[in-house]
Amino acid sequence: RRFSTRGRGSGGKIDPLASQGSLTLSDDHSVLLAVNAGSGTLSAFRVFGSHLALTDVVPTGGSEPNAVAQHGKLVYVLNTAGSSSVVGFRLHEGRLVRIEDSLRFLSGNGTNFASVAFTADGRHLVVTERATNKLDVFQVLGDGRLSDISVNPSVGPGAFAVTFANNTAIVAETGPGAPNSSAMSSYSIGSNNTLVPISASVATL
Repeated sequence: RRFSTRGRGSGGKIDPLASQGSLTLSDDHSVLLAVNAGSGTLSAFRVFGSHLALTDVVPTGGSEPNAVAQHGKLVYVLNTAGSSSVVGFRLHEGRLVRIEDSLRFLSGNGTNFASVAFTADGRHLVVTERATNKLDVFQVLGDGRLSDISVNPSVGPGAFAVTFANNTAIVAETGPGAPNSSAMSSYSIGSNNTLVPISASVATL
């Protein structure tokens, strides 16, 4: 079946968002979140088996949202265009309420931000910058807001998608562009929100 998000996509070409996580299913599988890059909004659906019920559509406070992450009651959206940023919401029974003073600007604009993810314990949020090969790390504070940004270099080119195995960051890299150059790197989170490489650019072949 098809379900309207009541928002607009960006359209125009293959993989126009160039991101990972534009659709995110909540930890308990009860809510599906979808970014609407063309209208700058985020949609929430309650999940009932194979049926979805739209429960909320909210502005993301930025331009061209292309990824969304969720942990418990916290949701953070990645706005990739304009003044690139992340902004937080609280999720309650399919409704989204923006967290006051939760918007945090990223390290720059137009650097092809591609992915956002929480650590398994929900204490940190990580954003990938594909064009600049950087990884932005925030500490999640007790009230749901974020600390100041900590910008870390990626150990491999083309940092694209980030996910977590427990609290170890796993980053997929597009590589320098040569055939079969994609790779995976892993990191632990050290003091001052720094990323410490564990395995650097292991080729996926």
